[in-house]
Amino acid sequence: MCGIVGYVGLHEEDAVPFLLEGLKKLEYRGYDSAGLSICKEGQLINRRAVGKLRALEANVSDNPLSSHIGIAHTRWATHGKPNERNCHPITSETIAVVHNGIIENFADLKDNLKQQGYVFYSDTDTEVITAILSKSLEQGHDIESAFSELRKSIQGHYSLAFIYSHEPDTIYVTRQGCPLCLGKAEGGVMIASDAMALELRARNVCYLEDGDYAVITKDNIRICDNANNCVTRHYHAISHLHKPSDKGNYRHYMLKEIHEQPEIVNQVLGKYIYQPDKKINLPELSFNPKDISHIVLCGCGTAYYAALIAKYWLEKYAKITVSVEVGSELRYTDMPFKKDMVGVFISQSGETLDTLSAMRKFKENGVKTLTIVNVPQSTIMREADTVLEIYAGQEIGVASTKAMMCQLVTLALFAIQMGVLRDIITPSYSEQLIDELYLVPRLINKALQNEGDIANFAKKMSKKDNIIFVGRHIAYPLALEGALKLKEISYIHAEGYIAGELKHGPLALLDEETPVVAIAPQSIAYEKTMSNISEAVSRGCELIFLSDTDVKDEFTNNVIFSIKMPKRRQMSLYICLFYN
Repeated sequence: MCGIVGYVGLHEEDAVPFLLEGLKKLEYRGYDSAGLSICKEGQLINRRAVGKLRALEANVSDNPLSSHIGIAHTRWATHGKPNERNCHPITSETIAVVHNGIIENFADLKDNLKQQGYVFYSDTDTEVITAILSKSLEQGHDIESAFSELRKSIQGHYSLAFIYSHEPDTIYVTRQGCPLCLGKAEGGVMIASDAMALELRARNVCYLEDGDYAVITKDNIRICDNANNCVTRHYHAISHLHKPSDKGNYRHYMLKEIHEQPEIVNQVLGKYIYQPDKKINLPELSFNPKDISHIVLCGCGTAYYAALIAKYWLEKYAKITVSVEVGSELRYTDMPFKKDMVGVFISQSGETLDTLSAMRKFKENGVKTLTIVNVPQSTIMREADTVLEIYAGQEIGVASTKAMMCQLVTLALFAIQMGVLRDIITPSYSEQLIDELYLVPRLINKALQNEGDIANFAKKMSKKDNIIFVGRHIAYPLALEGALKLKEISYIHAEGYIAGELKHGPLALLDEETPVVAIAPQSIAYEKTMSNISEAVSRGCELIFLSDTDVKDEFTNNVIFSIKMPKRRQMSLYICLFYN
């Protein structure tokens, strides 16, 4: 979740404005503190602040500084509380470091450094980086030798950058598992953990590979791989994804992105459907669908829930065995890999480390990989055998909305096309399904007309401590996703359950103080879902009812809010796109 930016250039006045500008572009990632370091006349000068970026901007405004070089960071606390002592950059007298990721062996390194007399002032894992560099310099090594010693010592997944006061024209960077890119601008070179931070100043960026390190000055970039061989990393145009954005007339980015969904869904359909004959036109697959007997879908968070939904579609329309795995767990399984398997990896950013690690495990075992991804030139996109972009555009809201919608549309198209290529469904049936997809943007617009009523009801729900979401069959992943969204954006405790599993424990949580969101489209599980809702009603729960049919009479007294969805022919395909 953290963000890194850095700059080295010709002019004293350039670094600080860029650092603040870059951090602002990375606010969407979430953070709890921010800071920057510059080098001026052989001295490091730091500004750090807890809370929103405006606190750092106020600090800089009250205590102005300028330089031609600097690094900056937005931090999401992992080791140590979010206080000023633990804000990045983490510094010594001559070294300032910013770091994303986790140094997994930091405890052992820290104990060893303490025994050598190093005194730690922060609680972060990052400080072992500063300490290793400082101790190496004290022992007479030059900075590049110290950098080499650092890379040999630390283990984990990370990207990092540092400046050294005795070399005030150079930034040193390296990455292992976490993204880092470089961009050239008139008068200097910039670094960032996300190309979005560079979009206003650079047209092209290059991405470091795992194990790469780079030594960067205003007019030279030397990149080496893990074996110390100098290498060339190609530059890519910053994509359509990185267009300058603002909230427009919306109160926040998430609301803006929710309202962008109809247009974005149309855009995805336009990318992948040849309109005159309604043929799906996906990129060439790296495998023959008729030779595949098993698909493994993998993602984390919202992407995992999108995978759970896609499982129903692939099994229905392509008649293929599908399993769904969480990225953070898949890499630890002893899954038997077979040549007739395909791994499908879903990630908005294309940099989700757990998903990337799982994909690499598949590739190491000779299994073909396909990715559903939003960010061009991301690591997962570069390494997958087949790529399906979701074309969601820049998503700044922390809780994914339009990206999940685009993931679902793309997965629906993939499932339909797999069915056609495996001779499971006919082209004419495929056209019927595509017709259903083309209705989705219009129906989303219709749903958004309920915004005022939903906002008023949300105010009432904001006082609740717990909310339960339930659904069956294809509505179950939606219950999980709804609970996740509520937790992310309101900090209200929420859980999603399979409605049929309420009687196996969760019923103990239900009472008149716990509202239940029931997602109940008319499907093969509708009557069973109604039975489960009765169990909640019998405990006095208030109901929020989402369905394409009317509320049953016996639930009327308990329903405090409902939204009726329009009926469609292919509900199992349509309902997930619409309910999101």
